[in-house]
Amino acid sequence: MTWADDAKIDPPGLSIDRDAGEGPVRCCGRRHVAADSLVCYDNLAPERLKALIARLPHLEGVSPLYLCDGCSELVIRENVLTREERAIDFGLSQEFVDKARSLDSLASNGLVRATGRVG
Repeated sequence: MTWADDAKIDPPGLSIDRDAGEGPVRCCGRRHVAADSLVCYDNLAPERLKALIARLPHLEGVSPLYLCDGCSELVIRENVLTREERAIDFGLSQEFVDKARSLDSLASNGLVRATGRVG
């Protein structure tokens, strides 16, 4: 679930200005982010949420906990959690879990970047 969904932002890709107090609690220093790039991480398994907070301790106690696309990529790139774990915890379809597992496998072999882009 994205912040755009929760806040009923239309259009969902609307850029929000976090310096102006728009959007949820900041995960990082980025000023402008698209509302639909802020993903809620509240549904992570407790052990993965603990690892996420260990990496981003300034977010301890924040609920709902939203990360922008950049911070989402960071925690995957730094192996705080995998795409597969995130897909499972978010209750996504088996098709999406399988795709996430495939991307994790490619990334571990250096064939895909943390973003999921080939190269």
